[in-house]
Amino acid sequence: VTARRGSIIDRNERILALSATAYTVTADPRLVTDIGAFLDALSPVLPLDWEAATKKLSDNTKGSVILKRQVDRETVDRLRTLKNEAPEKACLSALSFDEDVSRWYPHGALLSQVLGLTTIDSEGQSGLESQYESVLAGMEGSYLRQVDARNRVLAGTEGWYIPSRQGSSIKLTIDATIQEIAEKAMRECLEVNSAESVTCIVSDVRTGGILALCIKPDYDPNEPPRSDVSA
Repeated sequence: VTARRGSIIDRNERILALSATAYTVTADPRLVTDIGAFLDALSPVLPLDWEAATKKLSDNTKGSVILKRQVDRETVDRLRTLKNEAPEKACLSALSFDEDVSRWYPHGALLSQVLGLTTIDSEGQSGLESQYESVLAGMEGSYLRQVDARNRVLAGTEGWYIPSRQGSSIKLTIDATIQEIAEKAMRECLEVNSAESVTCIVSDVRTGGILALCIKPDYDPNEPPRSDVSA
């Protein structure tokens, strides 16, 4: 059971990063007798890489394979409806949905170089997300159940559930309003001077606390520049 990651907030408690509920869509290859029909039925709601999905669904030695991670609730609700309404030949009875967690940055690229980002497994990859991994991560829980060779729960058996423990949040000296002003100024500076990069630091002269830290060029951590976002 994935632990919900702690939030990152500014000095005025505006949320800069938080964890949101998402889902992992899986399928039992042994129940997919027609891979083509299965993928055709899914494609209007959940487009997949045909070649990669076919390879996974062809492995009948596994009771469950991951088709897509960090799928939003709206899409999963549509998939549930499709699963109930699709004809038997589409094999959508093979679908399952497990709760997952995704990292969301409500202000997009704001402070992105400082906040950093996480991997698809919600582990800190860079920036504050990586530096304070032990604080933000929390503790995973677990769910144990007894199943047969077809991944069906055995009647009369017990299950065990250990809940996850949410990570702690961290509060920065950053003021999101001042950060927004600095970001706007640095975008103009980057463009007017045709600069390769710009950096701006705003600090409180009384305490030395960093109120804004802007580094450009930057990126939107909700759509990070990496190759594994669709894994």
